[in-house]
Amino acid sequence: LVFQGGTAGFYFNDDNNATTNMVINSSGRVSIGTTSAPSNSSRVGIAGNLNVGNGQSTSIVYLENSGTDMYIEGNASKLNIGSVGNTQAVTFPAGGGLHMNAGNVSGSATSTGSFGHIVTAGHIVPKTADSFDLGSETKPFRDLHVSSGSIKMYAGSTEIARIQVSDDDEFEFFSTKELSAAQKKTFTKAEIRANATPGKFRGGNIGNPTASTGSFFAVGIGTTQAGRPLHSFRNIDANGVILGRFENPSGEAIIEIISQNNTLGILQFGDAEDANPGAIQYDHSGNSMRFKTADAERLRITSDGNIGIGTTDPSAISGNNQLHLHRSDSGHNYIHFTNGTTGVTNSDGFKVGIASGEQAVIWNNRATDLIFGTSNTQRMTIATNGRVGIGSTVPTTQLDVNGSVLVQGVVTTTSHIKLADGSNFYLDGGSN
Repeated sequence: LVFQGGTAGFYFNDDNNATTNMVINSSGRVSIGTTSAPSNSSRVGIAGNLNVGNGQSTSIVYLENSGTDMYIEGNASKLNIGSVGNTQAVTFPAGGGLHMNAGNVSGSATSTGSFGHIVTAGHIVPKTADSFDLGSETKPFRDLHVSSGSIKMYAGSTEIARIQVSDDDEFEFFSTKELSAAQKKTFTKAEIRANATPGKFRGGNIGNPTASTGSFFAVGIGTTQAGRPLHSFRNIDANGVILGRFENPSGEAIIEIISQNNTLGILQFGDAEDANPGAIQYDHSGNSMRFKTADAERLRITSDGNIGIGTTDPSAISGNNQLHLHRSDSGHNYIHFTNGTTGVTNSDGFKVGIASGEQAVIWNNRATDLIFGTSNTQRMTIATNGRVGIGSTVPTTQLDVNGSVLVQGVVTTTSHIKLADGSNFYLDGGSN
């Protein structure tokens, strides 16, 4: 121990008085391992490492100055950082992890680290960034585990939305803007569900638009009670409400219904009284298309293109008819043609079919001619007065033939046979 008056202080040297190990200067500052006074008005300065305990391996606290970084290592049950006499702000348990009871954890924009768990009774708030990232920009795939409660989203200091998992393990997203501050603070999950507004998801693709995938058991749009894998609901007392739209402005838009080879692909229509009175069905076993109304099949298109109305087998009649109209009872069965001039009632237009007495019927309800033609030429006309013209478009007698007539049978008349031009009339044939 040496007292030097010139430099005013106590110097603790080694046995040979060659190396100074500690200095207490005249200002009361202590330097260990160096003769230079502590900087920054510090009371104690250490050139080297500091152990609290018996050596580095068994020390309670070990501080090491590597020249660029400071390391703090604890070999006790835990290492606490905080003010004396108060609850420690930060605790490092012996089993790992970081517990923060109060205060902030801050660092530079490039600070990184790894913790098994972070438990805090306060908030984790990004200091300079606009968002809080899990992972990195190049590998943003890290898990966020919320064991209970909700994830709340804020605009400034106002909570605007909440994500939570219901008691029956359903994922829920709500807009809480209309709730009061007290309601947001005290409401349970059930009360949030009952009083908040269901949230809206909006945005573009997630990740790669050609490869992104996701899975939901059921998705409800406008409803929290999704009864099907996709349930779109809107309760508006108006007609023409569009519940869905599929659009491809650059090409075809396709809706696919895929089912097993021997089953049906079905597009159903229902109401509050009947779940499926109408349907369009494709039968993969026979490759036929079916149309149903009032829960009964009305029309079928077979795999070879035949159309059956009122029959499930339009190819049953020999001849493989392309269009087969069938009625199960003995009533009439007509095809009825009308337009904007004829009217649309049963007594308007033109009909072709079978009468209730099984007669074949060609019936014009209008006071217009009935015309027959071949090779794009009018051949026969039944005028509105019942006169028939063959080769004549305006018949002047009950039968007006413009051309030769070949009769291979008996012509019987109770009146006269008259030639209109007054020429001779002769019979050429047998002796009768």
